[in-house]
Amino acid sequence: MANANIYIIENEPNKQGACKLMLFFSYKGKRLMMTTGERCLPEHFDKKKQRVNKKHPFQIETNSILNNLCESVESHYKQFIAKGKVPSVQELRSAVKPKEKKELINGTKISMADYFDLFERHLISQRRSRSTKYKYRTLQRMFSKYQREKKEKIDLSTFDEITHTKFINWCIYDLDNAPSTIGKRNGFIKAFFAFCERNEANVHPYYKSIKIKKVDAEMIFLNEDELKKIEDIQVESYLEKTKDCFLFSCYTGLRYSDIEKLTLDHIQLVEGNYILELIQEKTNKKISIALSNKAVEIMNKYKYNVLRSQKNKHFLPVITNQKLNAYLKDLGRIAEIDTPVEKIVYQQGEPVKVIVPKYELLTFHKARHTFATLSLQRGMPLAVLQKILGHRRIEETMIYAKVVDTFQHDQLLKTWNNDNEEKDSKDGSKKMEQVQKEVNLEELTNQILKANEAGQGKLTISYPLSENTVSSLEQKGFVIQDTSPIEKLKGMYHTISW
Repeated sequence: MANANIYIIENEPNKQGACKLMLFFSYKGKRLMMTTGERCLPEHFDKKKQRVNKKHPFQIETNSILNNLCESVESHYKQFIAKGKVPSVQELRSAVKPKEKKELINGTKISMADYFDLFERHLISQRRSRSTKYKYRTLQRMFSKYQREKKEKIDLSTFDEITHTKFINWCIYDLDNAPSTIGKRNGFIKAFFAFCERNEANVHPYYKSIKIKKVDAEMIFLNEDELKKIEDIQVESYLEKTKDCFLFSCYTGLRYSDIEKLTLDHIQLVEGNYILELIQEKTNKKISIALSNKAVEIMNKYKYNVLRSQKNKHFLPVITNQKLNAYLKDLGRIAEIDTPVEKIVYQQGEPVKVIVPKYELLTFHKARHTFATLSLQRGMPLAVLQKILGHRRIEETMIYAKVVDTFQHDQLLKTWNNDNEEKDSKDGSKKMEQVQKEVNLEELTNQILKANEAGQGKLTISYPLSENTVSSLEQKGFVIQDTSPIEKLKGMYHTISW
């Protein structure tokens, strides 16, 4: 009796070293050769058992695919023989992999690409962000690329466990996707297939059982010294624009999608302070941010170009996110942001630790991480940070608190070391002086003058003032008052009156 065999083709590895697994079926002087759509490293394949071994990250799923394919070939061959016919190689191949018919809706042919178009129109009607629409376009491109490379059809009605496993294995072995990427992609698949089913498509029910594994990626941000290096470095014009956009995000916590659409209309002068208000692109939630002096400097640097221009109302010189990320790595290298950082990369689905200089991991979104973590280190209450970042749930903001080890340590000691409150108070003051940057007295005086010009008699400060700063202001005749504990929770620390 003819049996199907699985062999690994070791002389044709891809760039990751994974080799094709081929099916061979010999019968009556003929030989069928078919690709299984699977790949693995040579050390992950048991040549004696003709299946992948325990080292393979998806041993059970992959062997299930191989078993089903072998059984299908043998079963169709038996059916031909039972009818008294020896099939040709092409007849047997077509029986194993029949061409699928396009689905009909109201008598009209509709493909998966058509459903992606419908889904995008649905996202537009729901006012979803551009980034969300881009993610689903990426999923569509991944499906198309997989079908071209693997010669495997992906269809709504036949997307079963085997098809899904093949697609995910391709993402892991051919694209080197990390677990976090796989988890997100599975989420997009489920959402898209659910939409198609709601719109009367013939969808295979397997998609409902796809598990979404959330993997927390390591948080990368700049510390105080590294941020100072970026601020002080002198660079060429194209990098200077990148630097200013990045720093503005470091000072405000804005995402690229919000920086990109920012205009002077979003900024108003209120009681001597510049207040930035906009509706976030990602969440459609309104946020209000008081611009620090450094953020105002960047705004002033570019606002006159906007006032002179009748076309461009965006005051920051934003380029595409991809180019910004590439330029940021150059900026970080020149600024010597080269602290060795351990990074986890995934090769053939397995985690591998590598050491890289920190600048290689710089992207524009790291500015938002920097703002959040440094704000916590400087003493900003979590509730205030949550409002500035536009998070709906405090748990989202707590991600940054977990990163800041000093924040965790201070909170624990403050809670438990009550037996020596005086010592704790002194230690806390010293810690605050270490973490908190000394306020620029000249900048603070300018804020007071602006408030005075606006007819105000006092100014509320949203950050703790050191003893030296308070003493200097009092010598100038200002009255400094601490706010109540409740106001401190809201991020208001001192009131300066005159």
